[in-house]
Amino acid sequence: MKRLAALTLFSAAVVSLTTIPADTSSAVEARRDPAVRMTQGKLATDLANYQRASEAFSSVASDDSAPTAMRWEALVRLGLARTAAGDFRGSTDAFKRVTENYSDDPEAVRFLISAVAGTVPGRIWLDLEPQFENILRTAEVVSVEDIMRSVTGPKQVHLVKDGANLRAIFKQADYRADIAAYEMDKVLGLGLVPPAVERTIDGGTGSLQLWVEGCKVYKEFRGEPPPAPDWSHQESRMRTFDILIGNRDRNAMNILVDPALGAILIDHSRGFGTHMELERLPDRFDRHLAARLRALDRDGLQRRFGELLSSEEIDGVLDRRDALLDHLERLIAGRGEAQVLF
Repeated sequence: MKRLAALTLFSAAVVSLTTIPADTSSAVEARRDPAVRMTQGKLATDLANYQRASEAFSSVASDDSAPTAMRWEALVRLGLARTAAGDFRGSTDAFKRVTENYSDDPEAVRFLISAVAGTVPGRIWLDLEPQFENILRTAEVVSVEDIMRSVTGPKQVHLVKDGANLRAIFKQADYRADIAAYEMDKVLGLGLVPPAVERTIDGGTGSLQLWVEGCKVYKEFRGEPPPAPDWSHQESRMRTFDILIGNRDRNAMNILVDPALGAILIDHSRGFGTHMELERLPDRFDRHLAARLRALDRDGLQRRFGELLSSEEIDGVLDRRDALLDHLERLIAGRGEAQVLF
């Protein structure tokens, strides 16, 4: 009974803080005050009332009278509230608004990264690739743990920097292909491959790649496509990417699916050979991806990948690119552009 009474008193205190009488001029003024709404949102979050929290943070984020720092903080908190409520697409939208509107504010970016790193599932690096690359290169290594019991097996690394706590995977065997896959993903504008950089840890040099939280492996869907309305489009991009880089090891264990049903590709150590086997060619193409494929040229690839790939491997990329585009042109000739490009 004492505990129940204490909880009742606590609830009454919270209500007194978050509820404003409706019949006073001071109440109306308070409701207009973005700082009051921000406090209400934080209290609602503490009480796990994520709908009310989202409403409060959304109103502050769109309030031009609120200070700029309060607006971007409200957007970050809105994204976190939506994540907690299971609205992963909504949270992604809120975080994207931060990067679109406040990317020139280092404090906003730092606050966003510290909030999402290690806690928010899925593709948190989108539009923040340089910042995550910097964390991977320079963050303090807190711990290193074996994932597989072998001399060259991957290791899980715990990193800390500027309030951001995150995990990464460190690989030494054939590690340049993993970095090259990430760099090629950036060239193509896909956002499928998590950030990866070269780093030396415990005396060994390898690739350090962001560990993506809260994902399922494709195998868990038991051969059925995830229930995403655009999964066939995502699959087309994945196939195109794997053919371009010569990756012959795509399987149900190295495709991740985040809670927003977005595809994430990992483990490219067998990519970038010189072979020309073209397996599982897509029957439809992303028109923007096709344009980027056409724009690839040897000089540009040499500048970008000269330290990661040999000249023969770069030639292999271009040969496979040409084969993909030839296949695309045949499809268009047979079925028409509207039936092939999306």
